[in-house]
Amino acid sequence: MQNDVVRERTEMSVNSGHKQRLGIYCFYDKYGHAASFIKTFLDDLMDNLDDLVVVVNGQLSDQARQLFSEYTKTIIVRENKGLGNEVGYYIFDYDPGEELYVRNHIAYLKDRINNGNKDFRIVEFDLFHLMVEILQEEGYLEAFFDLEKENGFFEMADSLVETLGLDETNELNLIISRILQEDLTDSVVFLTGVGKCHPIIASHNILNNLHQVLDSVPVVLFYPGEYSGQDLKLFGTMDSHNYYRAFRLV
Repeated sequence: MQNDVVRERTEMSVNSGHKQRLGIYCFYDKYGHAASFIKTFLDDLMDNLDDLVVVVNGQLSDQARQLFSEYTKTIIVRENKGLGNEVGYYIFDYDPGEELYVRNHIAYLKDRINNGNKDFRIVEFDLFHLMVEILQEEGYLEAFFDLEKENGFFEMADSLVETLGLDETNELNLIISRILQEDLTDSVVFLTGVGKCHPIIASHNILNNLHQVLDSVPVVLFYPGEYSGQDLKLFGTMDSHNYYRAFRLV
């Protein structure tokens, strides 16, 4: 499995006053071997960067280390495991103002990976779309629209949490159950739509509950806010919620 998800951040240089581009290349292969296409990819990438950081999850072969060393002195190798020795969970936090850019880049990654000659695929679950699909299939959607009109949003939201079983960790949690119905063999799971389903679906609840039943594939949550490694702060302004079992993806 080759993971060529790249995160770029543009920062203002305090001393020089010009923009500098730092690229972060996240790499994973079961045996730590770098496929031949990676050199071509990095050659093109470096034309647009001032510096590069390579983050390796799992093994790194001598061949791969030598290849990455041609482009950077900063190679970070870490085991692809969480604090409980489970398969890694990751959070990609970003400025909510970049929402449309992030959505477009996710679509680009899915097209590139899933339609390319890769030995893994990206499976995206938009939490908001999942919620709406479940309500439509169960015949509840119009009823919840009526409930909101009659009793207000927050009473509707409380009822929706109960109906979807969002506080449950088993098959009673309809969001978790729907995710587990998908064939996730040789996949990386992307969880999106966090901002759209606030405050009904809480990110820390989904991650905590999913952690208990899905430990066979990497999971990446795209989070419009801030993740410190200890807590989540939606939109960078909402009250924070403790969560520490995921790696911050740069």
